[in-house]
Amino acid sequence: MTHVPPKGFQRVRHSGWRAAAARTKWERLVALLDWRAPIPQPSTKNPQPVLCLDCGRVMRRIGTLARSPPERVEG
Repeated sequence: MTHVPPKGFQRVRHSGWRAAAARTKWERLVALLDWRAPIPQPSTKNPQPVLCLDCGRVMRRIGTLARSPPERVEG
């Protein structure tokens, strides 16, 4: 492992208000500002139903993932 990154490499730094070490500071800041995360509003559009490729019936959405799962790195 090298201590000098390759030319053009952007190093990821884990610092600032959202860092794990600053979590208590962030929670205090949120409490002092009395901030609440906005509630996502459902879409008013009426999209076409998605049909199951196997049986042909309409599929229902039961939830969403916050993000896709990380890709597995072998080696």
